[in-house]
Amino acid sequence: MEELCSKSQELRTCLGKTTTLKEENALFSEELLPLKKSKDEFLTMSNENSKKCLDSMETVDSESASKNKDQQDEIEVILSSLEALEDELSSKSCELGQAIANSQMLETTQLQGKTDVISTLELGLSEERESVKLLSSENLELRAHMEDAMAARYSVEKELIERQKISERMKMELLEMSNALEQMNP
Repeated sequence: MEELCSKSQELRTCLGKTTTLKEENALFSEELLPLKKSKDEFLTMSNENSKKCLDSMETVDSESASKNKDQQDEIEVILSSLEALEDELSSKSCELGQAIANSQMLETTQLQGKTDVISTLELGLSEERESVKLLSSENLELRAHMEDAMAARYSVEKELIERQKISERMKMELLEMSNALEQMNP
């Protein structure tokens, strides 16, 4: 029973760890949302900047080549940042997927282990119950034999007492006869 309580406590601990992993999973998901939002904002901003750049290039043909170079450099920096964010998002997504898979595998393994322990304990308990049932049956049978033996003993003791009474009476009669014979033969 103590081992069952211990196993039950271990199961609660495992469930607590699983809950913690699920909470971490939720936190990772919450961290990913701003990254996705940032990605979308960067894409939108990049698209807007690209459109602005194209619009300004069409309207102002007279601007110098250095301004065009600066804008292209800025776009490259934005695209580079966007690629870095996409790589980071992909990495975080992989980490999250791996964490979820590990959590589920751990939970399944621990649950199977606990189920096996519970099955073993239930089997042991069933065997103990059968043993107690058998011992109870044997005790009832022994009690019946003991009661029969006690009744037989009582009967034998009663008969012995009756025989002792008869023997005493016979001794008394013999003594009386012996006395009577002695008186007849002075």
